[in-house]
Amino acid sequence: MSRTGDILSTPDPEIELIGRCWGAFLASGDTTYLRKLIDQLRLIDNRFRLLYTTGAQAMVCLALHANEHPLVRSTLETARSEVDPRTRELIDDLLTKDLSAIKHQVGEAYSDGPVSGSYPPNTGERDLHPPAPYENRLGR
Repeated sequence: MSRTGDILSTPDPEIELIGRCWGAFLASGDTTYLRKLIDQLRLIDNRFRLLYTTGAQAMVCLALHANEHPLVRSTLETARSEVDPRTRELIDDLLTKDLSAIKHQVGEAYSDGPVSGSYPPNTGERDLHPPAPYENRLGR
């Protein structure tokens, strides 16, 4: 199987997938890799720490480049009409909010402490008390 197939056929979400997809997109210009990143967005609502972090990484990666890279923005705009309602909300955030707002909202994945009291301090029990879903951080 080719390297392309390896990246795109990864069945389980994993944090490393985000960097590999972004790198493959930059090297090839193939928006299929961006679509794989978009597919990971919904994981930001997952209560399991690893899955949440994968979704948060995808969110920040796309937010970082949505305003700088026209192909990223146009792919998000196109995908918006093809995805489930929750992913559409996340894409809307990516298209309308700045990077610092996105980073703040995904919070725990990019800071040392809890965001809005939704996550306990670093006690070693993180997997027992995962962060609140992204939508709760927005007051939705």
